Amino acid sequence: MNVGTGIVQLQEALKLLRLQWETTEQFWNDQVKRQFETDFLIPLEMQVKATHQAMEQLAQLITQAKHDVSL
Repeated sequence: MNVGTGIVQLQEALKLLRLQWETTEQFWNDQVKRQFETDFLIPLEMQVKATHQAMEQLAQLITQAKHDVSL
């Protein structure tokens, strides 16, 4: 697997999680749900976004390294 594939898979997994969470929210709306969202889901989304950015930077570095090696 290359970095680009990993980025796509990460984004698709987050998209699926969001869809499932929207379904869950229709049936679960109490303080425990809000605490779960605050403690787990929001930090997870932030971490996924940070990971996505880091993976894009890594992909750029790999591309540059391949270019440098072929010179």
